[in-house]
Amino acid sequence: MISHLAASGRPAREIACLLLPCLGEPALRDLVDAQPDEVLHELRMLRPSSAEDIRALLAAGKPVEALEFLSLPNATWSSVLLLEALEKLGSVGPERHDTLLRHYVHQAIERLEKEPDVDRTRLARTEFALFPLLQSGFEAFAGALFDAVTSDPHFFVELLTFAYRAEGEPHRELDERAKLMAKNALNILKSCDRVPGRRPDGTIDEEVLRDFVDRTRDLARKAGRLSVCEDYLGRILAHAPDDPDGTRPCRAVASLLDRRELQRVREDFVIGVYRQRGVVSRRADEGGDQERTLAARYHDLARRHAVDFPRLAASLGKVAAWYEWEAGRADEDCRAWREGLP
Repeated sequence: MISHLAASGRPAREIACLLLPCLGEPALRDLVDAQPDEVLHELRMLRPSSAEDIRALLAAGKPVEALEFLSLPNATWSSVLLLEALEKLGSVGPERHDTLLRHYVHQAIERLEKEPDVDRTRLARTEFALFPLLQSGFEAFAGALFDAVTSDPHFFVELLTFAYRAEGEPHRELDERAKLMAKNALNILKSCDRVPGRRPDGTIDEEVLRDFVDRTRDLARKAGRLSVCEDYLGRILAHAPDDPDGTRPCRAVASLLDRRELQRVREDFVIGVYRQRGVVSRRADEGGDQERTLAARYHDLARRHAVDFPRLAASLGKVAAWYEWEAGRADEDCRAWREGLP
């Protein structure tokens, strides 16, 4: 059959596909080895068995196929090769965004995030290029990228310039590449939950945080994007950790947010805190008990910060008032349900 296909001038890949099931059969090893180089090359593309085969796939512009083999269970490929495959995928742009490819990319990024010797700068660039595959709603697994966003003020402001016009800048039409960059930058900013100055143990270095915020605001002011910069800073700071005694946010972030000139940052911090609650479910007869519990929690936090950070305390009081209003609305919905009102 192989001889007939070769004599008929069939493509090498077609012959390789026929031989593929023979690779694990010792009795057919000689038959496989006797094939011409072009057939053996196609076999290696279909079933890579070495780093050279994977790199040949990448050179042929087939990063998805390479990633599929690199992601096989119990695979022992090097992290360097895995990063090369992701970089190639990001450079050519994936032709599909299906669930399986997302799984491969997530799995690869998760492994590389844990590797201590991986070049974090290269990984961050790769996560930027592949961000649409990493994103799920307003959440994404892109640790190296978010570390870069919240440690490099120039990069943070660069994302703002991709996503937003400067204040007073006239509208202009963007080409497709610029539109894609703007969408990607916007989604990264919306998804970022990494607080600047975060140490390995999760605590926040107050000096590093203050320096990042000051430098970022200064660069954004010069770029004509201070307002939108402060919006995102506030929403990022809403993810600040608690202090060991449960006080929220931790003292390093509280001290920053209490500064007089950061009123807009505080306002968006309040929005970020409120949005973190997510989707709410309740029984029809429950009323606003959930919201009253949250309102009490934020009133308590406001009291804890009242002496040292009064401006932040007032902002936390707004969160509490918001939940009190929602509690009243839920009570009204419950009353209407009990009385059978539409």
